[in-house]
Amino acid sequence: MNKKHHVLLITIDCGRADHILGSRALTPNMDNLCRDGITFNHAYCQANTTIPSLYSIFTSNYLATHGLYSNTRTSPLSPESLPKILQKNNWATAAHAGMPFIQYSLGQELDNRFPFGKSIYQFALKLSSRFPGLRQFLRLNRQNATALTQSSLKWMVRAAKKNNCFLWIHFFDAHIPYYAPKNFILEDFPDLEKLHSATSSLRDQLAKEKLFNPLARSPMAEVHHDISYFPRLYRTALRYIDRELGYLFEQLKLMRMYDDTLIMVTSDHGENLTEYGVYCHHRKLFNTTVHVPLILKDFKNERAGTQINDIVQHIDVAPTILNRLQMAVPEKFQGKNLWPLILGTDYSTNECAICEHAHNYQRSIRTKDWLYIESERDPTKHIALISPRDHSDEFPTNEPDFLLDRNDPEERNLWNELPDVVKKLSVKMEEILGQNREDQLPHEDLPESLKSQLEGLGYF
Repeated sequence: MNKKHHVLLITIDCGRADHILGSRALTPNMDNLCRDGITFNHAYCQANTTIPSLYSIFTSNYLATHGLYSNTRTSPLSPESLPKILQKNNWATAAHAGMPFIQYSLGQELDNRFPFGKSIYQFALKLSSRFPGLRQFLRLNRQNATALTQSSLKWMVRAAKKNNCFLWIHFFDAHIPYYAPKNFILEDFPDLEKLHSATSSLRDQLAKEKLFNPLARSPMAEVHHDISYFPRLYRTALRYIDRELGYLFEQLKLMRMYDDTLIMVTSDHGENLTEYGVYCHHRKLFNTTVHVPLILKDFKNERAGTQINDIVQHIDVAPTILNRLQMAVPEKFQGKNLWPLILGTDYSTNECAICEHAHNYQRSIRTKDWLYIESERDPTKHIALISPRDHSDEFPTNEPDFLLDRNDPEERNLWNELPDVVKKLSVKMEEILGQNREDQLPHEDLPESLKSQLEGLGYF
């Protein structure tokens, strides 16, 4: 590939597939991207929490292999990860993330503009709390979709003049407490005054409806919002992100970079809005949290409009990108190259998809016909890999196992009725995870200044 080419990886925090690609979606610009590219209708993440999920995307490894089960732990990316391979091939790489802990955990490894060692970065992190200018310089403050889009465009235009470039953008606006500009909210909430004057606090409503939310004990839950407010605001946040993506794509077209850019859009995981007893958070391993959008726009929009209905996973992203760039795929990658599936030369890419819960108390396997969610009998199995601050009064240890027929809209739990199916799926899951289980990566705790931000988001 002699001509300069670029890769743009976009991840949307908490982006549910059915709210981005489904009939309930308010995302016309992502619809346009689907028309220009390849849409995977049955894509699944490897984790229901941000850092473990993103690490699986970059390393093409299950959690059982890379060992990160928590947002509060971090580990350097290995030389055999997507960004490091691109750097080794002289690509410019950068990360623009909407939340500081993401920028710290993974973003600094991609961004060549700030080649700080970790010790210097942590010192700058402490100083940034006193000097807002430094915080902006290091991008340590939460950024909305507009700011991320602007900074991303500036970097990409500058980098593309000299190099092939890889840019990862992580939008955070669709993570609770969901964000959208005031004009978006006013457009979507004609009854806003009524929603803001609920007769009881959000905390009381959650208790009455028996809905779990990790923020239930925070000041946010004292507000008098009607319980429908945040699920509706989530959709507005996605609409806002979509508006900014439309602007980003349009600018790439105006600069004649769109055809030369491979674009992949996905999310780290989904979101429960009220389903399965969870209000506006991403616990448990049902489709609401594990089914993610996956759109791939190839160079020059080749194979535009293709729809793929086979099972694919996040760990397939890195080998698929490297194969398209004609770069060698490391043997340690556990994902599959999806181009044979896209080209119609091989339809046996993935027999199943596997997801592991952030705290390793659950894991799940999806096949064409079944979803099996297995709860750990010993949730402390990987306790050394989980920060003590991750534990709370709600740390789940008593979830039942689920076996669901994926064609049954009632989602009846068949775990007791079909033990042979349960055993077969459990053995298959352990076979896949067990053969490469390592859990030996050197892990570090995040700095306390970033852990406090995670605490504010309900992770402790």
